[in-house]
Amino acid sequence: MEKKSRFTIWKHLMEKLYSLNRVQRISAILAVLIAIVGIGAGGYAIFRYDHEQSQVLAVTLPDNEKWQLLDEKDTGDQIAKQIEETEKEEEPEVEAKELTIVGTSLEKDLKIKIQDQEEKLVSGETFSVEVTAEKNSAWLKDYSDEDQDGIIYIKNIDAGTYKVVLKPLEGYTIKTGEITVTVKDKLEYKKVDVKAEIKNEKEVNAAVEDTAVNNVPVESVPKNTVPLLESKVTTTKISKEQVDTSNFTKAYESQQRTKKTFTMQAENPVEATVDLPAEVVLYAYPGASSYTITPKWSGDKSIIAEDIVWSCTNPYFKITQSEDKSSITITVLDLQKTGAEGSVAAPVTYRQDEAGNTAQEEISFTVKVSNMTDSQTPLMDQSGNVLYLDEQAVHPATLKDYVSASVFYANPQYTGWQTRDGKVYYYDANHKAVTGKQFIGDTEYIFNSDGSLSQSSGSRGIDVSKWQGSIDWSAVAASGINFAIIRVGYRGSSTGVLVEDPYFKQNIAGARKAGIKVGVYFFTQAISEAEAVEEASMVLTLIAGYQVSYPVFIDTESASNGRANGLDRNKRTAVVQAFCRTIANGGYRPGVYASKSWYDSQLNASALGSYCIWVAQYNATCTYGGKYDMWQYSSQGTVPGIKGYVDLDICYTSY
Repeated sequence: MEKKSRFTIWKHLMEKLYSLNRVQRISAILAVLIAIVGIGAGGYAIFRYDHEQSQVLAVTLPDNEKWQLLDEKDTGDQIAKQIEETEKEEEPEVEAKELTIVGTSLEKDLKIKIQDQEEKLVSGETFSVEVTAEKNSAWLKDYSDEDQDGIIYIKNIDAGTYKVVLKPLEGYTIKTGEITVTVKDKLEYKKVDVKAEIKNEKEVNAAVEDTAVNNVPVESVPKNTVPLLESKVTTTKISKEQVDTSNFTKAYESQQRTKKTFTMQAENPVEATVDLPAEVVLYAYPGASSYTITPKWSGDKSIIAEDIVWSCTNPYFKITQSEDKSSITITVLDLQKTGAEGSVAAPVTYRQDEAGNTAQEEISFTVKVSNMTDSQTPLMDQSGNVLYLDEQAVHPATLKDYVSASVFYANPQYTGWQTRDGKVYYYDANHKAVTGKQFIGDTEYIFNSDGSLSQSSGSRGIDVSKWQGSIDWSAVAASGINFAIIRVGYRGSSTGVLVEDPYFKQNIAGARKAGIKVGVYFFTQAISEAEAVEEASMVLTLIAGYQVSYPVFIDTESASNGRANGLDRNKRTAVVQAFCRTIANGGYRPGVYASKSWYDSQLNASALGSYCIWVAQYNATCTYGGKYDMWQYSSQGTVPGIKGYVDLDICYTSY
């Protein structure tokens, strides 16, 4: 409306301007120019005026880089036209949102959601619907979205089938504006569609919605028996020359021939390529023909592969290897025939012995045996220390690694948490693995006599939410943490809106990738069983696709200005049961989290015994008298990979 009125004024002004004579028009334009300059950014036009010609030459509008040249007689019309075109540019056509209505019912209620093409709630408009009872056409009522949140919620409506029609609203098109919904007579503990109702924290005032209060008193604080140290490994770099090769197994080949025996022996490697060289001595006789050798192995053959390569630099001998490489033929060339294949161009003069007889010509051959295959025998340095391929001393080196690696590492010294051979250890400042019962970082651990972490007294875990920020889950896993209970989200303490924890997806993906088992929890502010079913439905929606092996917990505790604070014991227990039943029907194991005092005074704990019970009590021991499966024993734990404090838990049930 404002832009149309403004344009009308300008159009009227331009008509008046055009009706003036030249002198009057120039004066009027100058007046307008002065006014526009005064207005600054709010002006609509800037004029270029030629004093010598006494006329307006051109006009431009804001955000228009080009001047439009004007003729004197058309000045008014052109200005009006350009302003009109700019007004059109300032009012781009907005594509109308396409609406769909969705209806759900839990128990004698009807929730109608107005959604856009992306299945998101359309807020900020007062939509209206017409609802008609199918069995009673005379029953017809109109309902409106007075709070403009995209949801029309009708309470206390009789069970039955209803037709819902969305009324048209300017600026919107309707894709699905008529639906039929069955209003249920009794609550079913099954997942309902709440996807469109789930908000992220950017859409709500988290300061007034996420207000859970940790009212668990600190009864005692454990005293650390071992300081929490940085997890480090220090090693010594070892060169290839410092490797002990004395335990490398020797391999032999031997072959008999008439009255003569020769032996090839593969000694310890001395070359960087780990070829095992051996020299073979043959005797060349004038006119000698050839010898065939079939290797016969003795000793530990596993150290090398059967792929052997023969070579000879002496031109008087020719080596031919069989196709299956099981034998070779050594031919002494006829030295008197220079034209024969493989022969030399010049005759050879044989060396004579002291008696003047033709002596035997001694020729040296080299056979290379490659590809060491022993991946079991450990590689050691010359002081007897086991060598590793990596600086963290995680991957031991074997004889096979001698082929490819040029640097090794020895003498590892550990501090802090370390995982070795699938077991978890904790090393003190003297690099010694601790044993027995220890408190480290305000966390109780029990270690076996060999220093490995024992799980006999329960699995160690943590529970996390957005308050822990970004977590290094690899570091958490290396510290001996077996499981994590991750917050999915919460219901707002003030408005009751459903909100996803901003770190949920990041946490559950990171924990699973690090090999940590996960469960989840949801902070409830439900004031009815129906709302508890909605909360459980939100959880089931968000955890779909993730491997959740620990229970799905409802977190019931007080909140600052919480809408559920006033529930009595029976009502709160009913809310918890409704959540757990829905989770169980969704295929997951349900659980309940509360403090010891909350179980004692705010819940009928005996009615919850079939669920996993997680009790919070910050004490050296848990003194809760009822049945429990998990114990949260501290809210001020410190765990590698997490900045600041984190809740610490022990689980006594295997999941």
